[in-house]
Amino acid sequence: MNRTHALPCQAAQRSTPGPAKPALRRLAAAWLATLALLLLNTAALAGEFAQGLFWRIDPPNGGAPSHVYGTVHIDDARALKLAPGVKTALAGSRVLALELVTDADSVEAFATASQLTEGRSLDQLMSPEDYTRVEDILRTRYGIPPYVTERMAPWSAYVTLNLPGPRMGLTVDELLHRMALKQNKPVEGLETVAMQIDAMRAIPEAQQVLLLTAAAREHDKVVDAVRDLLKRYLQEDLDGILSLQDLPAGELPADVRAAQDALLESVLYGRNPGMAARAAPLIDAGGAFIAVGALHLQGERGLLAELKKHGYRVTRVPLDNAQEPHPGR
Repeated sequence: MNRTHALPCQAAQRSTPGPAKPALRRLAAAWLATLALLLLNTAALAGEFAQGLFWRIDPPNGGAPSHVYGTVHIDDARALKLAPGVKTALAGSRVLALELVTDADSVEAFATASQLTEGRSLDQLMSPEDYTRVEDILRTRYGIPPYVTERMAPWSAYVTLNLPGPRMGLTVDELLHRMALKQNKPVEGLETVAMQIDAMRAIPEAQQVLLLTAAAREHDKVVDAVRDLLKRYLQEDLDGILSLQDLPAGELPADVRAAQDALLESVLYGRNPGMAARAAPLIDAGGAFIAVGALHLQGERGLLAELKKHGYRVTRVPLDNAQEPHPGR
């Protein structure tokens, strides 16, 4: 992954206005859970990993099986109703592995990285009309004050616009994390916060601005697509999630489509081989429960395909239709 766009954290911290940092910290946990939620304009092809959220992984050495579960990074009660088989597999597992273990340090790092360096502001990168539109949406829908918006990097503003609204509750990943801790189970991360920051910064800034501008101009459609995403997630339709578009295909200018492709490559496909490599030792040891955003499972470049290429047997486990609410909700 190209890391040449990363900015020194210390420099960013020195340039941070005091009032902005607490607001950015509140946003950071939501941003960290949203990288796989971004609406990507691409056509999905039916294939072996087009459907299914829950998978059994058998290592080639014949050891104990592990499981992979696709999550959705939205705080919706329906997504939190884990199937009995999922809860049983987690309870019987040796370790839980998430995309990222969110803690105070990762939230701080993400909040710092989400800002432009000193002397730069978001309104300098956009037309006055488009910046006003972004500022208005962030203020009215997400409760982000203008003094925070003006310092946001384009990618952080774009990620925010792909949230359905202010975060009010747990995501599936956070629920699994809490359950594992109650079971005295170790929790590991497949990535570091620096890796996730690099995935966004690898997209050239000009393309970040194009994505942000397009999402703001069609924001009602973006929010509608997030709702459709949840519907398809509950149907275990991985291809359907990937085929969602935040703009009708015929209305996408070529430069915006290229920016969408760059986002897809960096934020989704580019991260899958590394996650598979870091998951492999956990699977080899047996009894791992691995939870990642559902889009990481889809298709021939997804996490499941990567594991299969390395000799693991990958089998879909049908979810029980009679899902039960988690007792803690």
